[in-house]
Amino acid sequence: MPASAVVGRREERADAGDPNRNAIENGIERIQFCARQHFAALDQREALQRDRALAASAVEEIFRFASPIERQRAARRGGLTRYAAVDVHVDGVTIRAGDTVLFAVQEANEDEAVFPHPKRFDITRERIPHLSLSHGAHFCLGAHLARVKLQYLFIRLFERFPTLRLAVPLEDIQPVREAVAGAVSRLPVTW
Repeated sequence: MPASAVVGRREERADAGDPNRNAIENGIERIQFCARQHFAALDQREALQRDRALAASAVEEIFRFASPIERQRAARRGGLTRYAAVDVHVDGVTIRAGDTVLFAVQEANEDEAVFPHPKRFDITRERIPHLSLSHGAHFCLGAHLARVKLQYLFIRLFERFPTLRLAVPLEDIQPVREAVAGAVSRLPVTW
């Protein structure tokens, strides 16, 4: 089956707001991006193909690096909008009850105090405590299922299509700005 047929079918069935679809797109994009930009000495896709046990950390690194809840994906800055329930003081600033607060999730996911070399996409990280699926009472209810599905998908995807790669330059991938979760309008791939 030609690559264009697979991409076409996928676009027909997919919903731009589906977090699993977006994680798949972000994963393929990030794995290709890091290999192309030489962010790591280790080729991430080949590492995953050699060692299936890396699937869990690959999915977590995909979530960390390209959070599904970031709304301004092209600028890599956005976040979750919340409203303060009570007055609170943070670092000398008073946030009043009712004030809008924007949690910059991607900033937290790139905190150098938590992640050594935070701009590097690295599926071999031992600890990936990202906030991409939120935290506490707002933690994503589907997180566990999404993780299992994505781990299985990335293992099988690269088994079935070992040379899968982006068919266009990374810069040509356009975000869907209206999507609740990060999404792209098209993801042309080839193998």
